[in-house]
Amino acid sequence: MDPAKICLQRTAMELHHFYKTKQDPRYWKFVHLSDQEATFEHRPLFSDPDEPPVTQTVAHTDLHHYKLAGDPPQLLPSDAMEALLPNNSKVVLMDHLKNNAAVHMYKVYYKIFGSKFQFLLFMLGRFWVLDEGLRGLAKALCAHASHAFLI
Repeated sequence: MDPAKICLQRTAMELHHFYKTKQDPRYWKFVHLSDQEATFEHRPLFSDPDEPPVTQTVAHTDLHHYKLAGDPPQLLPSDAMEALLPNNSKVVLMDHLKNNAAVHMYKVYYKIFGSKFQFLLFMLGRFWVLDEGLRGLAKALCAHASHAFLI
């Protein structure tokens, strides 16, 4: 029987799959298997496409160091990167709008009630769920502040 086929059966390796070792973080593509050795190729992420890949030959006895890895990292085109930017995220936009609304409401409360009610507003926010009476008081304050803001 062919030694290359025996080696493939023993290691359960497949051609054109990517492998890694514990000592090396690079992704190696298994490209060729001869009777004595296996050949792996590595193409760096930031390399020129015309540049030849780095090759490595490994004896059959050392193939047990290579473990199957997933697909290697790839550079995304700039069109695909646009969608991933934070300023294009709906969540970031909604959070920004929510924070702006909170700042404006605080300014209205401060204009209406002054600095002595800052603690009251803080406590109302903390105990909103605890007491029905506080909920009613908070709704009245919000309605009064909203009415004063619109005037």
